[in-house]
Amino acid sequence: MSEGEPSSSSQTRVSINRRALFAICILALVVIVIWVPFLIVNLVDPDFQPKPFEQQAWLENRQDVSGRYSDRMLMVDDLLRQHDFTGWTRGQVKELLGTPDYPSAGSGYDFAYDLGPERGMISVDYALLEFSLTDQGAVQGCTVRSH
Repeated sequence: MSEGEPSSSSQTRVSINRRALFAICILALVVIVIWVPFLIVNLVDPDFQPKPFEQQAWLENRQDVSGRYSDRMLMVDDLLRQHDFTGWTRGQVKELLGTPDYPSAGSGYDFAYDLGPERGMISVDYALLEFSLTDQGAVQGCTVRSH
């Protein structure tokens, strides 16, 4: 073997690296082909038509016309835009939103309101508007989370 020629072991490494790169490209292509349409379908849901927050509709918690979403789910974004609950007491939240559907502590929250099925064309979970409290009983945060 002359000095300028690659050794058979370096040719084998290049061949293995090419095969690994090819496998990674195929895997990435499969992920893109399967997951991108799934994500698009879940992000663009024609049945999800947000509504402005209305206290009476929140308290009644009706289903929307399509039957897929509750009024609460359709109004929660506007509710959170209108109200920064930080510093509120449980009583103040209850005065606005009514009695919590989950009045005692759960996993990561102190009390919560049921929003119904999560957003998206394929919803398998339910969403909650969760409130967490400080030791002094003031709201330190609230978030929408699927369960």
